[in-house]
Amino acid sequence: MRDQLKLSMELKAILASDDLNNFKQAKVRRGGVYGKEKKTILHQAAKYCQNIDIPCYCVYKLKVNPSTKTRKSSSTALHYACIYGRLKLVEFLVSSCKVPVDVQRKHGQTPLLLAVQHNYTELAEFLISKGADLYAKDSEDWSLAHWAARNGNSDLLSKLIKAGAPFHGVTKNSEHCLHMAAWSGNVDVVKTLFSLFYPFACGGKGTVLHYAKGNWEIVEWIIANTIWQKMPRLSILLDIGATSDLIVQYCKEEINLGVVLLYDRADLLEILYVNKKIQIQFLIRERLGPKCARKIKTLERWENVRGLLFVYKTAKPIYAKVPLCIAREISEYI
Repeated sequence: MRDQLKLSMELKAILASDDLNNFKQAKVRRGGVYGKEKKTILHQAAKYCQNIDIPCYCVYKLKVNPSTKTRKSSSTALHYACIYGRLKLVEFLVSSCKVPVDVQRKHGQTPLLLAVQHNYTELAEFLISKGADLYAKDSEDWSLAHWAARNGNSDLLSKLIKAGAPFHGVTKNSEHCLHMAAWSGNVDVVKTLFSLFYPFACGGKGTVLHYAKGNWEIVEWIIANTIWQKMPRLSILLDIGATSDLIVQYCKEEINLGVVLLYDRADLLEILYVNKKIQIQFLIRERLGPKCARKIKTLERWENVRGLLFVYKTAKPIYAKVPLCIAREISEYI
């Protein structure tokens, strides 16, 4: 049974420095594994080393098997190299050490899937050139195209599709690439993919607009340029917390008091008030959320201040004589 070791700070620093001479002097124990995961020194080198001098020494001098897998995640050094973007090490392990290019870890992830997941375009291209499986999926059915779209990497996504990687599949959460593109925040990827998918398909989080939450440029593009412009969308925009400006611009005719109160949108309540769509006295007995309740109190004060202002105006004193406290209230609405 191999000894289980703890990676010291000193050895970690030597690996990170890529200093082979210091590494030789460290007297690394042959056959030793590190931590509960039982990583070999080659796994550690894949994580910390930028160059391949130390990994080569581990393979050729320390006789570390490059195909050895860790205990829990079943990861080889090749998996680690793909996670940390070590292109030279990946080339060495695949070309010189003959580690299988499609070796899987615990959740079905291949080296190519990990490279795409961690957004390493050049590394992914190398693995594709070595015949890596373009149909690879993990245990949640995330494909190469899903990860490229999620990262907003239009260049890599285009190369994967051109190489023959499938892109119409869905994850176990019913998400397709368009959902991931909207989630990424890259409007160009959304534009590229939108015509390729059913625009109203829902994933675990909802519609493509739900996945674009917070990415208002994407939300606005979808509403303004696709079939979504013909669909009711107020409730969705309220679901994702869209700004009042966006809602007024694209859902002006849909705004109604019931939906505004349901979502507790004080900003929209004030817009209805300013446009004389509601009267404060009829809202006192409504069931209000905390934000709308505070806004109603503010508007009630304004109603009172407006009445006092009318009295001051008709009584003919100049506005300079309006009490400071009332002037402050007025200034909030000017």
